[in-house]
Amino acid sequence: MASIEKLHIPYGANSEGELVSPSDAEKNKEYFCPTCKEKLILRKGDIKIPHYSHNNNTNCSNETILHKIAKGLIIQAIKEFKKEKGSQPEIKRNCLICDSELMQKLPEKVTHAVEEIRLKSGFIVDIGLYNEDTLEAAIEIYVTHRVDQEKMGCIEIPWIELNAKDLISDKITWIPIYDNFKSFVCKECRNRLNKYNVKIMELSDRYKLNINTEKYHCGIVNCWKCGNEIPVFDIGIENEDYYPKTVMRKFSNTKREEYLANTCPICKSLQGEFFLYSEPDGPFFALDYINKKNSNLSDDMLINLAIANKYYDEKSYED
Repeated sequence: MASIEKLHIPYGANSEGELVSPSDAEKNKEYFCPTCKEKLILRKGDIKIPHYSHNNNTNCSNETILHKIAKGLIIQAIKEFKKEKGSQPEIKRNCLICDSELMQKLPEKVTHAVEEIRLKSGFIVDIGLYNEDTLEAAIEIYVTHRVDQEKMGCIEIPWIELNAKDLISDKITWIPIYDNFKSFVCKECRNRLNKYNVKIMELSDRYKLNINTEKYHCGIVNCWKCGNEIPVFDIGIENEDYYPKTVMRKFSNTKREEYLANTCPICKSLQGEFFLYSEPDGPFFALDYINKKNSNLSDDMLINLAIANKYYDEKSYED
C-alpha cells in the first residue's frame, strides 16, 4: 500500500470523467482519482503549489496512476481536437530519407481513441487509434517497463511507444521512444523527387532518349570523359531494347568483357558499373542501403526518393 505523501497525482477526474490539473481545478468542485475513483482532496492556496492528495490510504501506486492518466490524456486530446476544443496532436518523426526531425500532425482520419484493445495476437495495447470502426494504429505507454521483444513482434498494426511523463507535461506533443508508425518522408524530400523527375525529362528531351521512369531507376552523373551531365539507368534486365539507346553492349577494359552498360550520349564513353554502384558518389550507391530500410513504402518509391535526394545533396555540397 502506497503512502499518501509519496503519491504524485498530476491530474484528477471531474464528475464528467475529464482530466483536470490541480492548477485548473476549482475549489467548489469534486475530483476523483483516475485509477481507483476515490475522491481527491484539492490543495490549492497562496503558498503551496496546487496538488491533489488521497483522503485515505490507497492501493494506487505512482506507476498505475501515471499509466492511467497518460492513456486518458491521449483519449482526451483527440476528443478535444475532434470537437474543435483543442489543438491537433503532433508526433515527432524522423524522415526516412534525410533523417531530419519534424512534427507530423495526427492524421485527420483518426476519429477517436479507445483504451485497452486486445489484438488478434492476444496481446493488449494501451490505446487503439480508430477510423470509425477500423483499428488503424496503437500506442503503448511507458512508465517503468518498456514493451518487450515478444510483444513487439506480435503487434500487427502500426504503433508507437510514448513516455507517460512526457504526455503529462504536454498531451498534444507526442515524442515516441519507439516508432513503428508508417514511414514518414518529409515534404522537402518529396519535393526534391518531383524536381528530379522534371530534370530527368529535360535530359530525356535534350538527348532524345524517350526515358520511362516507371520502367527503371534513373540517375544523373557527369560523364567522366566529356564532363556533360547525363542520365544513367539501373540495369536490372539483360535486354538492350528495354532501355534508352544509351544503354548498349560495350567492351570494358577494366572487366575484360562485354556487358550491357550505360554510355554517354555525347562522347559515347562507357560509364563504369563500379562508379555507378560502388563509389559513394555514384547515383546507385544508395541501393544497398535502401534495401535494408524497414519501410511501408514501395521499393521503387524508396529508391527514387533516395536517388533524388542524393543528387541534390551533392549539388548543394558542390555549390
